Amino acid sequence: MNQLISIRQIKKAHLPSNSRLRRIDTIRTPGLMNCKPAIFLDRDGVLIDDVGYLSRIDQIKLLDRVPESILLLQQHFYIIIVTNQSGIARSFFNEQDLLNVHTALINKLNAHGAIIDYIYFCPHFEGSTDPQYSITCNCRKPLPGMLLKAREEWGISMNKSFLIGDMMRDVTAGESAGVKSFLINNSSNNRSTHSVMQSYNLWDVSQQIISIHRKSNYTDSKIADTDNSNA
Repeated sequence: MNQLISIRQIKKAHLPSNSRLRRIDTIRTPGLMNCKPAIFLDRDGVLIDDVGYLSRIDQIKLLDRVPESILLLQQHFYIIIVTNQSGIARSFFNEQDLLNVHTALINKLNAHGAIIDYIYFCPHFEGSTDPQYSITCNCRKPLPGMLLKAREEWGISMNKSFLIGDMMRDVTAGESAGVKSFLINNSSNNRSTHSVMQSYNLWDVSQQIISIHRKSNYTDSKIADTDNSNA
């Protein structure tokens, strides 16, 4: 559990070395496509303090009961972070800085046994002076591109999955991708009046999701432990 976790960058995504999605051959097996449920998590304001364009490891502070929440959810779901990171396009930090931050975050969670299976990030911002980032993309929330990419790459079952965010752009992305979405109320979003499931923290949401999952008609099988055969 104290093993140091490394992360490999794959285009605009990060794959932790302890990810249970490393067994990529299974998504090509007939009958296994679109059968994997996932929890899609926004990062800032859901997992860690939202300090605004976080760029340094020493700025990472886990929110209350985050490791416990992930431990509960990871028994039944793959855990995937989907995060807007326009600070890259705005030159506040670069992709290596983000990789360093995510490596530290993954290891903080791993110290508690909590697993993040994959991280999608959107570095784009149309107002950027860097042409590689100043594009009109479909991955920047509220657009659903990161979630749809997860469905395409990993065979995620969207109708069995959930998204948890702290902004309406997160919820909009989830709903556009066909994912049931929760909004965490905090001082920045001032309690949306939108007809979406709302809670006060990740632990509260996690318990609600497990309750919904158990009451559903889905065949419930626990997600297997990490397979390091491809590490």
